[in-house]
Amino acid sequence: MSAQVTQPHRHSPRRAWGRMALIAVLGLSLLGNAVTFGVIWRFQQVRAVVMGDGAVHMPAFPSEIRKELRGRFVGDTALHASLRDVIEARRAVVTVSTEAPFDKAATEAAMAEFRTRFIASFDQMQAMVLDVLEEQAGESPD
Repeated sequence: MSAQVTQPHRHSPRRAWGRMALIAVLGLSLLGNAVTFGVIWRFQQVRAVVMGDGAVHMPAFPSEIRKELRGRFVGDTALHASLRDVIEARRAVVTVSTEAPFDKAATEAAMAEFRTRFIASFDQMQAMVLDVLEEQAGESPD
């Protein structure tokens, strides 16, 4: 009888491109979910500060005023567009400020644009609040 020695089968290192693509897509999906959650959370924070309700502990408007503000806020497409512009301007600040090499002038310009859009959006929100307060004061039995 002859003893036959078998050599272990050696695999050449192969890349599992399908798995790597699947993991990359999963990572992008998770990142997208995290970004979406962050935007919604920030949006709720701004809404809470403007309307005086939510988890932020500060004086609040009476419930009838908060209800009217909520309705106006939900229905104001121009304000929603303005807030999206603010978010995009903030995203531009992060993008420009993290590019290599660092460009201070471009970063300052992006920050100025963010500040301009933020102030414009905040002015829109305050105008909405003033309109509601004025209307509510006109309906009060004083």
